[in-house]
Amino acid sequence: MPTWCPARRRSWCLARSEHADAILAWMQQSPFSRGWVPEAGQPQDVLTGWMRDPDTSCWVVEDDGVPVAYGTIWDDPKEGEAELAHLVVDPARRGRGHGRALVLALAQIAARPGRRVVLRIDPHNDRALAVYVSCHFAILSDAEQEQFNAQQPQLWLARQPAGQASSTPTR
Repeated sequence: MPTWCPARRRSWCLARSEHADAILAWMQQSPFSRGWVPEAGQPQDVLTGWMRDPDTSCWVVEDDGVPVAYGTIWDDPKEGEAELAHLVVDPARRGRGHGRALVLALAQIAARPGRRVVLRIDPHNDRALAVYVSCHFAILSDAEQEQFNAQQPQLWLARQPAGQASSTPTR
């Protein structure tokens, strides 16, 4: 399981319904995550649905007991992959390492022998790309990008094995 810097009092837990309002507010404040949840109706139902999905685990990073980041792991055993998804940090707490801590923790939780850990981002989200590359993710090959992007124009990355250098981000 992930370890944290004890001086920061950072911890993580499975997301709970009481986290929903904060997580939804963070998503709605970012142009990169705003589209994940509907503006009308019951956006909490979307988040609750993710939490109930048996192939999804939803995680919250807390700093001194306060939720600061959220992300999901989508398990796809048929493909031998796990996808990190819906990664978002409280806008008021960005730039403090919470996003990087979230990515490293989720990658560690998702890692299993023979399983590839992937994620996708908006191709214009340079800040997130820099974080993911610093966490040992590399942009997939052009052929894999074409295969993965048959349905949606995203930039796909995969976690590199320990000790293997990440590629320089190029698009």
